[in-house]
This record gives sequence, structure tokens and C-alpha cells, in this order.
Amino acid sequence: MENIQNKKLKKMTIHMGFSMLEALFSLLIVSILLSLLLMYLQGLRRMDTSLYDGEDDISISQLRLIYVLSDTCYADGSLYLSYYDKDMQVSLQKDRLIMQPGYQVFLQDVDDAYFTQREECIYLVYKHKKQEIKERIIGC
Repeated sequence: MENIQNKKLKKMTIHMGFSMLEALFSLLIVSILLSLLLMYLQGLRRMDTSLYDGEDDISISQLRLIYVLSDTCYADGSLYLSYYDKDMQVSLQKDRLIMQPGYQVFLQDVDDAYFTQREECIYLVYKHKKQEIKERIIGC
């Protein structure tokens, strides 16, 4: 009777744990999943910075069109222009580059933005969060 119980106990202890092959296989699966997760997170980080580029191009194009259609323009930190016989101002407010009167938003999530005039040309200098300072020409 004791022999039968000892054999059953030995069989139970052998089948209760994982074999080396099963443990290595599970580590392989975990390492593959972690590498996929890291690639996904790096892609998100790159996409975060490239999102602004397309929006910036559209906004700068709109500003250039308004500049061309304006009668008078000058820059002194903000951009002042006479657009369809109305005096307008483009300036930074609450992390947005907006045109007033009204509230037309050109750029969002901007840390710093200002307009400068050198010789005949007007430039926009701006910086998004976690990005380098960019300088774009508005018009001459």
C-alpha cells in the first residue's frame, strides 16, 4: 500500500512544475511581445512630433495668403495688418497663435511665438512643446 502511495506522490511532483522547455518558450513569447510594444511606443513618439508639421504648413500658408491680401502690414512682436479694411492683430494667447478681432486659431500648443521684421520681410519665429525653434517667412 505504501509503494502505491509513494509512486502516486512521485508522479504528482513530476507533473506539478514546468519543464525547462515550457519556461523557455514562455520567455520567448514575452520577449517578442515586449519588442513589439517598444516599436509601437517609438512610433507614437515620432508621430507626436510629425503631427505639427502638416498643421504648421497649412497655417503658414493661410498667414501668407492673409499677408498678400492685406493693405498694410508691420511686425512688432505681433503681426498688425489691414485686412479687408479691418485692423487685425495676430498674436500668441494661451498657447495659440490667433487673429483678432474674432478668434481664428492658426497654431496650437505653441510655447513661444513672435513676429519680427527684417528689412522688407516679416518672419514668424515659434516653438512647439519639446521641439526646436522654427523660423518661417511670411512675406516680403
